[in-house]
Amino acid sequence: MHLCEKSLSPLEKIHLELVISQRKILLKRPIEMIFLGNLSMLKLLQFSMPTIACTLNILRNQAQFGILKLAVNLFPRVIRERNELRQVWMSRETGEGPSLTCFDSRLAPNPIMNILIWNCRGVMKPTFKKTVMDLVELHQLVIFVITKTRIDGPRADEIIRRLPFDGAYSTETIGHVDRIWLLWWSNFVSMEVLLVTEQGIHTIVQERDSDFP
Repeated sequence: MHLCEKSLSPLEKIHLELVISQRKILLKRPIEMIFLGNLSMLKLLQFSMPTIACTLNILRNQAQFGILKLAVNLFPRVIRERNELRQVWMSRETGEGPSLTCFDSRLAPNPIMNILIWNCRGVMKPTFKKTVMDLVELHQLVIFVITKTRIDGPRADEIIRRLPFDGAYSTETIGHVDRIWLLWWSNFVSMEVLLVTEQGIHTIVQERDSDFP
């Protein structure tokens, strides 16, 4: 049993690809977003602290009934050790609703880093690049995570080069495990990839000496 898009009309598919289905803000507690199955979906993480220094962890496994599960966790500080990461992970803010913290990004005293996660279907579609450009402009993205892509090798590298980011890292396709594309603006943040496995990716994000968009 897998979630899929087969029952959706073309208009519904376009709508799902452009609408943010969940938004969470990281202020103190770690936050988590979950993607289930193959349904194309957008979710937005926001980081707002005096200094951008955080840990981004992406894990994938199988949930109940064999449904594929992707968990994206954002931690409010740099965590390099896996044991420490597990301990802090226990205090994370979960749930499918918006962040429990009331937050108006227009009034935020600190810089805001927007991270968009797209469980994407259709990287090879002619409209893919334009959709990415529109999302980057609309949400002023610093980091963009694209998952559920099976494109590998030189073809994937060529697609990534055409996207509006100058920093990129992608995992390899292993068996039935889809790739994760991690894209960022290197003039705003540095991205240090600490660990990559078949199950996911563990990275450190830190601010560079530059104003955020």
